[in-house]
Amino acid sequence: MNIKSCLFSVLLCLGLLLSGCSTRLTEGIVQKKDYSPAYITAVPMMIGETMTVIPQTYSASYRLLIDGTVENEHISEWVSVTPSEYEAISVGDHWKK
Repeated sequence: MNIKSCLFSVLLCLGLLLSGCSTRLTEGIVQKKDYSPAYITAVPMMIGETMTVIPQTYSASYRLLIDGTVENEHISEWVSVTPSEYEAISVGDHWKK
């Protein structure tokens, strides 16, 4: 198998894998709210003979647990929202994408 075929196969598999990561709900009732603040971790790494620390930064996340229906199936799903959307909505409110 040549390089182009291998690369195409890998990209196709990644695309299929990541396509399942999107949320299915477009509206529903807010059951829970979850906020995680931004943070930084230090990851030790060897570069040649030298041990160094590489900072890893993580953004704040704002999520809502939504109960809704998709194709006549009741589901609960976490959805990411903006900080302003997060502040404007309460548990029990109707959420719409």
